[in-house]
Amino acid sequence: MANHSQYPGNPATVYPPSDTMATTAYVDAGPRDFVFAQLPATGLKVGMLVNITDASIATPGSAVPAGGGPNNVLTRWNGTGWIIVR
Repeated sequence: MANHSQYPGNPATVYPPSDTMATTAYVDAGPRDFVFAQLPATGLKVGMLVNITDASIATPGSAVPAGGGPNNVLTRWNGTGWIIVR
């Protein structure tokens, strides 16, 4: 389980507690799975992690340009796009 000492409370509590994507994507249990089309481009917190289950590419360090692909990748929101972590 991830260490979120700055967020006291129940391990099932969703963090951070603002905007729709943020309250559904990031929980103590780890990043949630999404298809690319489900991901909004605004209202996110830098550093959020999600799994994209249909990424068109899988190259670490690259931005995911589209969905519809065969790749399941862990990504991080950098403020402008989803960057593949692994």
